[in-house]
This record gives sequence, C-alpha cells and structure tokens, in this order.
Amino acid sequence: MSGLAENINVELIPTLPAVAVEAIRLLEGDPSNFESVADLLRNDQVLSGRILRYANAAFVGARQKITSIPRAISLLGFNTVRGLILSVSVFDCFSDAAQERLEGLVNFWLHAIGVAAASELLAEKLGFANVDEAYLAGLVHDIGKLICYQQMPDEFSEVCLELEKQGGYSTDAPLALDVERRKMGLDHTDVGRIAAEQWMFPASLVKALASHHQPVPEAVRPEKENLYQLVRFADVICVCHNIGSSYFFSTGAYDHQHYHFALENFMLLNGIEGGEVDDLVAEVVKRIEKMAVVMGFHDSETYQRLLSSANVSLGAMSVDLDQHNNELLAANRVLDAACGLGRSLKPGLSIAEALREILLAAQEAFGVERCLCLALDDGEAHFRGQIYSGGEFTEFSVPHQGNPVVKPEADMETEALQQLRRASLEFEQGTIMESGVAEIIAGSEFMAGFFLGDQKSHGRVERIIGELLVDFKDASPPVADLAGMRRNFELLSTAAANGIDRILMEKDLSRQTMAMAAEARKLEEHQRQLFNTHRLATVGRLAAGAAHEINNPLTIISLNLQIMQRLLIK
Repeated sequence: MSGLAENINVELIPTLPAVAVEAIRLLEGDPSNFESVADLLRNDQVLSGRILRYANAAFVGARQKITSIPRAISLLGFNTVRGLILSVSVFDCFSDAAQERLEGLVNFWLHAIGVAAASELLAEKLGFANVDEAYLAGLVHDIGKLICYQQMPDEFSEVCLELEKQGGYSTDAPLALDVERRKMGLDHTDVGRIAAEQWMFPASLVKALASHHQPVPEAVRPEKENLYQLVRFADVICVCHNIGSSYFFSTGAYDHQHYHFALENFMLLNGIEGGEVDDLVAEVVKRIEKMAVVMGFHDSETYQRLLSSANVSLGAMSVDLDQHNNELLAANRVLDAACGLGRSLKPGLSIAEALREILLAAQEAFGVERCLCLALDDGEAHFRGQIYSGGEFTEFSVPHQGNPVVKPEADMETEALQQLRRASLEFEQGTIMESGVAEIIAGSEFMAGFFLGDQKSHGRVERIIGELLVDFKDASPPVADLAGMRRNFELLSTAAANGIDRILMEKDLSRQTMAMAAEARKLEEHQRQLFNTHRLATVGRLAAGAAHEINNPLTIISLNLQIMQRLLIK
C-alpha cells in the first residue's frame, strides 16, 4: 500500500472557515453566549441568511418575522445554531469539488446529515455528555471520501462504480474499505484522520473519523473516547435504512449485508428494540428535511426518494432477516439433534440401538419420512443396517461384498450400496474425501454421509465404518438452501460417525480386554507348568548330588575291601 504522502497532498486539503473553527472550539467547553455566537456570524451574511431562513421555517405562525441573529439563536437554541454553522460550513467547503456529480453530492450530504442526527439522538439515549460533539462527528465521519474525490477523482469514481454495480445484500462481495485500498492505495478513514488532525479537531473527533468502521463487540459506554462507536452505530442505522448515499450514488445504495448483522448486534448489546430504531429513523428523516432547506438542496422529489429508498431497504432487510432466521432455525434443529446424539451414543450400546438413535436424530433434524443407517457389526464381517420409514424400523444386513440379505426398501438400499461402494473404491485408489459427504446427484433426493473411522485409534483396516442416507423428498420444511442443508447434514453425519466410532472402539477394547484376560490365564498356566518342571529338575539335581556324595566313600570302601580280600587269599 502506498503511503499517504504519495496519494494525498495535505496542503490541498481545504481549510475550514473561521466561524466553523470557532464553533468547534466552543465544543471543547469554552464559555459562550448568544452574543458571542452572533459576533461570529456578523460578517458572514450568507450563513446568517440561512440561519434566519431556518428559524422562520421552524417557527411558522410567529407574530412577527425573525430578522436578527440573536433572536434566531434565542428561539432555535445555541446547540441547533452551532450544528447549522458546522453543517453549512463544511458543505460549502467542499461543494465545488463535486459539481460534476451534483446529485451524488446531494445524496452524500443527506447521508452525512442523517448520521449526524442519528449520532445526536443516540448520544442522548445512551447518556453521552456532549451531544453536540456527537453531531459533528457524525456530520464529518466520511469527509475523507470528499478529499479522495477532490484529489483522486478517477480512482474514487472507480470505487463508486464498482460498489454501485455490486449492489446490496451481498455476502460474497468485498467490503467497501477493501475496494478503496485496492483502487486508491488507501481508504477514506486514513484521509479523514489526516484532515481532522490538520483542522485541529479534538482527539475524540480524530478517532471517530479514523475508526468509525471498526467492529464494536460490546455495549457503547457513554465516554468521550467511545464516540467512534456511537458514530459506527449511527452509520450502520443510516446505511441499513438507505438514508442518502455515502459514495456519491445517484440511484440505489451500497448496502452490504454485514451492516445488518452489525445493526442486530448493536441492538442486542445496547438493549434497543426494533420499534425504537424505527422511531429514531423517523426523527432522523424529519431533521434531514429541515436541514436540507437550509443547505439549499431540498425539494419534494428528493424527500420522497429518501422515504421510498428507506422503505425499500426495510422491506429487503425484512426478507433477508426472515431467510436468515429460517437458516438459524434449521441449524438449531440440527445442533439439538447432534447434541442429543452426543449424549445418547454411549459406549455399551449395541449397534442396532445406536443405529436407531441416529435415525431418530436425522428425522428430528430434517423432518424427513425416510432414512437409512449402516454400521460395521461387532465381528466386522458385515454391515448391520436399519431403515426408518413412516415411523417404523426395519433391520437388514449387508456383506462387505455382495447384495443385501433382505430388501425392505429397495431404492434406499440400492442408493446406499452404490454410494458405499463408490466411496470404498475412492479410498482404495487413494482419493480421500475431506468431508465424507456425498453430494445429491441430479434427479435424486438422497444425500449420503460416511462414517470415517480413526485408524490411529483402533487400527481397523476399513476407513468407512458406517453410512447415513437421508431421503429429502418429503422433508418438512422443504429444502430451499442446498448448501446450508449440506452443511447441516455434514454436522449431523459427523456427530453420528463420532458416536459409532466410540462404540466400536469400546467394543474393540472389550474384545482386547477379554483376549488379554484369556492370554493372562494361559500365561499363568504356563508359569505353573514351568514351576513344576523346575521343581522336578531341582529334585533331580539334589538326588544326583546326594548320589555323588554317597558314591565317593563307597568307592573307597569297595577298593579297600578288594585289597583286603586279595591279601587274605595269599
């Protein structure tokens, strides 16, 4: 990414009028009164005229026309007048930069004023001490875009064009900031921070311009350093309701789906109901209309387009949320069924009992009428199977090679065997399935998932230790999202596979334990026999030693007797 110095000329960033600078200074707590503000406006007849126009429009039916700034300030209030000063000053500062896209500029300022009004309303609701600062932060939060358009018009126009083409409600499209960085080498938050520092904005405003796209994972606390979170909340509300356009769009709006997720999170974290957001949006639209009169770009067509755009966005958001809720409900059903399997598939179950639990979980998760499950038998000579159909269970068995022993549901068994043999062949050929789930084949309503055993845990030659086959033809509710259904099916199939693997491992361990016990008994018998043999050998060695010891003196006696016999004979 190129540095700011290579993309943006800081010296070309416009300077704010003195009256706006003074208004910002007053935001920081300096004492002020009606006369001091009136003095600011005394030499700016254009700004004074707009404020008088706003005051007379706001107090239609007053006894006499409002002709003095102090009188207007008295009626409107200091905060309102200061907001008008800032809005008009900042708008006029950049109005010449985008004359070629005047309608887009109007939509941009509608959005900016909307975020400003929403920030002010949220600041009041959430307990922020300085609501005026919240208004200003919302008003100028996207000022970096104007500077980018002013100094890099071609690149920024490409950004707007790409975002306008991709439209709204897209989860796959890139985020706007990513598009900016790719096209311009930087994004508008970088430029906004530099401009705010040059204009000597308070630190909280600088942070708001630099960080208003950062996620907010907790409730917004009413502290000055959290002003950027408040602006983020207001921006999300205005984008979701199509309040103007932050990218100079003449028609339509860029409305990435992540804004709706962010809005849901903001509402949940801050305890704000949907009706409260609707009321806030209605008040924002009213304030935009009043401010647009002062800014000089209000007309009935623009106002009606704003309302129409917001209504269309709300309708589309409602449809999108309904779909999202349906997906969540389907996922929750599968998660509940998978958790139930984790509890019910305990070691000690027979294979037949485990298969029945899996089929009941599949029926609960997907609302299907028919499903089939296979698993290796204890002796691993064949697959034991069960079919659930219309509330009834039917058992059957399938050899590793060959046809089923019985065929209560020929179509399901045929599909299961075809998928099982195909998967086994893939493993033999070295093609390893990552998920163990077979896609639904065109013209078929079946989906198959294979239970893959952990070879390291039990040393079994077969990788496939079972299979789950579900018929989605009569599923309730019907399958609408194939990709989502495949993810859910994979989740349940994985839970079932883990349960079957644990049961088979427990049975393997039981068999190994029994075999070890039998071997221990044999070893004990061998040890007893060895001991007896060793004892007999020891007795033999003792007898041989004793005979040796006795034979020695006997031999001497025998020799002496023989000698004596010979002497006597002579």
